[in-house]
Amino acid sequence: YVIEDHSFGLTLKKDDVETIECFRLFLETDCPIRVINNSYSGANEIRIRDKKIVKDLTDKGVGPNKSKILDCNIISEHIPEELLNHFIRGYFDGDGCISYCKTNNVPILSITATLESCLFFEKFLNTGNKILKDKRHETVYTIKTAKKEKIKEIAKYMYSDSTVFMKRKYSRFSEYGLI
Repeated sequence: YVIEDHSFGLTLKKDDVETIECFRLFLETDCPIRVINNSYSGANEIRIRDKKIVKDLTDKGVGPNKSKILDCNIISEHIPEELLNHFIRGYFDGDGCISYCKTNNVPILSITATLESCLFFEKFLNTGNKILKDKRHETVYTIKTAKKEKIKEIAKYMYSDSTVFMKRKYSRFSEYGLI
């Protein structure tokens, strides 16, 4: 996230603190990782104040209230095509889900985003599914697929040549036989 005081940060479930530690090492910062207790399950957060990085992020389409306004089509213009799988995986690690429906015996992959970003993901991932509006939020949509072979193809694409990813989500792909 980006906030208007020239700070940016990363907040993840408490189980994903390793990802925040990796982020902190990559940025070579000694900023502390804070524990946030909430009614859901708790989280960890790192916040870094750096005007240049915030300006670079904002210039590339990542700004305050990103969940409501982010358009991955604009951001992707600044990413070389050979690195798009890493961007998509990073987005998935933050706002994607891999689960398993025991009733129908099928895996389900979903990504929550703005409508524009869902259209971007559909263009690259070609799920062939509809984009669903979240009735609880004005600007939130979800793209989903329950096609096992398509999910395997998406996982192979997202994790190709990867060294940094959320281990919890990768493990689910593996557990469900999708990688």
